[in-house]
Amino acid sequence: MSPSPAATIHADAASVITMPGVIEVIGACGSLALLGICAGLGAGEVALAARAVPAGLLVAAGSVVLTGPALVVAHQYQGLQADPQQLVSALSRGFVTCGEIALGLSPILLFFSATSGLWAALYSLFVAGAGAFGGAVTARQLLRAEAAARPAGAELTDHADLTARAGMGGLVLAWSTLAALIALRIGWGMAAFVAGS
Repeated sequence: MSPSPAATIHADAASVITMPGVIEVIGACGSLALLGICAGLGAGEVALAARAVPAGLLVAAGSVVLTGPALVVAHQYQGLQADPQQLVSALSRGFVTCGEIALGLSPILLFFSATSGLWAALYSLFVAGAGAFGGAVTARQLLRAEAAARPAGAELTDHADLTARAGMGGLVLAWSTLAALIALRIGWGMAAFVAGS
């Protein structure tokens, strides 16, 4: 006797990752730009400040946009069970979290950029910190999405379940590494752009 479709998929309302709204995504973009504005105020030079504004946003958004499609394709290629929309929701949630962290760090950066010459170092550190935290949230959400899509009756000792967990864990690790490397590359380019060289 085959299991019913309702028993096959174990996705309750608490395990579904909701896609952030357009306002949340715009707010995250604005928060990352605000972090650049706060850094730019300490630069003391209008052209330098203007170039600093989009830098954090481009690092965060660029790493997600460039690695997201590869993550979804690799997930489907491996035959894992999470819905691709859940993966995109997890990526979006991580980006929004990155923006929320940037918003919280903005007043601190504004203070130090106005009172010291450390704006460039702190800006780089805060963008990296917000990105790392957003990446960790994304990784957790991706693992959660896959766990919610596993068959309801799967035991922890079930070979297929262990293989799926290992496959998703490896995929998330590979994606995290790729996203970090791309963010570093974009960040390096943006640092040269902000410095004007």
